[in-house]
Amino acid sequence: MNIKLYLQKKLRSFVQLMMYVGVRFATGIQTKSIDEFSSQFPKVFFVNHNSHLDFILMWASIPLELRKNLHPVAAKDYWDKSKLRLFISKYIFDAVLVERNSKDPVKNQQIMID
Repeated sequence: MNIKLYLQKKLRSFVQLMMYVGVRFATGIQTKSIDEFSSQFPKVFFVNHNSHLDFILMWASIPLELRKNLHPVAAKDYWDKSKLRLFISKYIFDAVLVERNSKDPVKNQQIMID
């Protein structure tokens, strides 16, 4: 395995663990039932949010097995404004960034499918 890729994966896992523990400790958020998560069918989670922390709260409430394959869809205009935001969105959460006011919605759908 490429050493750079290996280190990126370890860093991602470490930062995700710290965020998970921190969010759950700070907010007391708990997952009440994981039965809905147990099926093998694809799932779509959505958050009608007031801040970007809402996503992190939802993310922290999803079991680890599902978070490994979770790819949030997020507004490109917000998450690519700084190198730190871009790093967090791409390397920590493996987000799919889409144009919020795109004139070509089919292009955004294709980005999400890929």
